[in-house]
Parts: sequence; C-alpha cells; structure tokens
Amino acid sequence: MREDDGLLERQVNQQGKRRRSEKSPPLCIYCRTAKADTRDHVPPEVLFPIPKPSTLVTVPACRACNRGFQKDDEVFALLLTSLLEVNPQGRSVFRSKVAEGLLKRSPKLRKALAATMHFRPHTFPGGQQGLAPALLIERDRMLRVLRRIVRGLFWHEYRC
Repeated sequence: MREDDGLLERQVNQQGKRRRSEKSPPLCIYCRTAKADTRDHVPPEVLFPIPKPSTLVTVPACRACNRGFQKDDEVFALLLTSLLEVNPQGRSVFRSKVAEGLLKRSPKLRKALAATMHFRPHTFPGGQQGLAPALLIERDRMLRVLRRIVRGLFWHEYRC
C-alpha cells in the first residue's frame, strides 16, 4: 500500500466518524462524557433583566453539569449587580432575581455575605468621600463562571 493510499484511507475514516457523531446525541460540552440532555445559557440567564432577550445563546449540557452551575451563577449575578452606580438593567436584575429570589430563599448565603461584609473608602459621584459596603469575592467561584462562559461561547461559535 502506497503512502498516499494510507492518507486517503485516514481521511475517509475521519469523515465516517464525523458523520456517525453528527447522528448520535451530542455530548455535554463541559464534562464531555455524559449525553447532553439539557441546554445551558451562556452567559447565564440570571444576568438578564425580565423580559429576557429571545436570542440568548444556549449550548448542550448534561443535567448534572447544568444544575451544578446554578449557585455559582447566582453568586456571580449577586456580585455583578450589587456594584455601586450600576445601570438601570443591573438594578432591575438585582431587585427581581437577587434580592427577591436568591437572598430570600437562601439564609446560608445571607449569613455568608454578612460575614464578609466590610466598608472601604470610596469616592461617590460629586467627589464626596465616604465609606461604601464591600464584600470579599470568592475568586475560584468567579473564575469557574467566567471559564464556563468562555467555553460555551467558543463552542457556540466553533462547535468544538
């Protein structure tokens, strides 16, 4: 068998594998082992005000991975929307999803937030100096959310 024949055979086998994988159910883009039986929103839908846009990006995910992201997404939304001087959409998400949802139903989270609450010097609009409330951020949790968003958007764009 010539070297060119071997190359052609590998290419045909690769194409056959692609065709078979296109017919089989997709795998979860996060764990890459379980069948994707849900769709995950990237960025997380908790970050969007109501009514949510109809064009939110979703990617294939297994139920275990998708559910496992929920607490990280909620804390991420809490931190993003609780920043000082946020825009009206951020205030809307904070009121409707964080204050009325997450903080009401999670006493453990309220207790954890209270334990990390402290005050830092801040310059307010108009130049006034004062102390503003601040929270310690769980760096690993925030990085997990950001990595997932990047992985999901990459998969959405390139399907790999």
